[in-house]
Amino acid sequence: MREPSELPGWSRAHVLSHIEGVGLALARQARYALRGELIAPYDGGRPARAAAIEAGALRDAAALREAVRAALAEASAAWAAVGPAEGSVTARGTGHGSCACTCWTTWRPASPRTRSSS
Repeated sequence: MREPSELPGWSRAHVLSHIEGVGLALARQARYALRGELIAPYDGGRPARAAAIEAGALRDAAALREAVRAALAEASAAWAAVGPAEGSVTARGTGHGSCACTCWTTWRPASPRTRSSS
């Protein structure tokens, strides 16, 4: 977990902590959007996001594994509530516009531009 990842300055633990945070943020965002409320993905914006990633990265492998599993389960449950009729509901702060677009960008494979060439 402490070894470097391919992301500059981030260990593997940082990456897993980030995945957990994204799952929780997008689940929260979907739930609010379905109630007609627009919220930012992370309370406290980018500074709070960065602090949460740093704090989360201090956990051991078992704790990180469980945190990611729980966050992805929560995200899956939240997105299961977004049906075809709700897919066009606006989701704020994602740069994607709708719940459907946000969900798609969360789970799609990385584009060739963002993948490592090694």
